[in-house]
Amino acid sequence: MDYVPVKFLVQCFEANYPESLGCILIHNAPWGFGGIYRIIERWLDPVVASKVHFTNGAKEIAEYIAPEQLVSDLGGTNPWEYEYVPPVDGENDCMEDAATRDALMSRRKELAAAFEDRTREWARVAAASGPKAPETAKVSAERDAIAKQLAANFWDLDPYLRARSLYDRLGVFQGNGKVDWSAAKKTQDQLKAKAGGAK
Repeated sequence: MDYVPVKFLVQCFEANYPESLGCILIHNAPWGFGGIYRIIERWLDPVVASKVHFTNGAKEIAEYIAPEQLVSDLGGTNPWEYEYVPPVDGENDCMEDAATRDALMSRRKELAAAFEDRTREWARVAAASGPKAPETAKVSAERDAIAKQLAANFWDLDPYLRARSLYDRLGVFQGNGKVDWSAAKKTQDQLKAKAGGAK
């Protein structure tokens, strides 16, 4: 095992993403991995190390993942099985539309500048008038409105910057930040029905 890159990755993770980690489950690890992990564990921050859990079998993993959410291959009751859905011709055509993309990016830069201006004004007014003053609330509301416009602009830009993925094809990613993991099974069932009807 080459530990130098592993140690580097651990340090990068700890420096940049420690608060984003809920827990790590290592399920049915091979017998030799325990010794390797004991070496790696010494490099981990104690808070991060406390979030690493080893599980074996359905009963232990069920302490972290509800059986109805766990696929049957791992001992759960969810019958869903992964099936790849190939790309559809033209699903990334928006990425070729540079004019629309550039217009949306230009608008995004304007919104970002306006958001920064309102943030500076909000901090100035709050320092002068107090955080609960009506003037502060007014500037804060203006800033919040710009933040909503920035969020909407992000989703308008999305098809021009990000290639569609399996999750888009399955309907899991629904735009505007909405995610529906149950859509994957529904979509796969519909695709199977279509394929069965086409035979």
